[in-house]
Amino acid sequence: MKLYLIKLLLFILPLVLAAGVLEFFLRKIPNDYSFKHQFLTSGAEETETLILGSSHAVYGIDPERMSRPAFNAAHVSQSLKYDQMILATSLPHLPALKTVILPVSYFSLRTSLEATAESWRVKNYHLYYKCDS
Repeated sequence: MKLYLIKLLLFILPLVLAAGVLEFFLRKIPNDYSFKHQFLTSGAEETETLILGSSHAVYGIDPERMSRPAFNAAHVSQSLKYDQMILATSLPHLPALKTVILPVSYFSLRTSLEATAESWRVKNYHLYYKCDS
């Protein structure tokens, strides 16, 4: 039995190690969440308008068309809870912020991201925004 467990461990160890290395490198691939978080914490000093919200804001508001420096920090299926979290964590890094645009749809008031089919997106807030809730 002891020999069997040793052989099993020697078989599984490389698989677990490979999965860990793969996970490490997959998290380093740039994505929308990591890009927006990095910009909000290190490159948004001149941003005067911050756009938050769900897909309505992602696809409906173009910061390039605004007359003052603006940044769209909205994500698909983002609930008000995560809008507040993004605003609270990025506010110290936005000294020129004057306006926050937060489109609210009827579903925004009653829906939580965790309770929808899009709940798999919650991990992105934990991984990239370091959200604890």
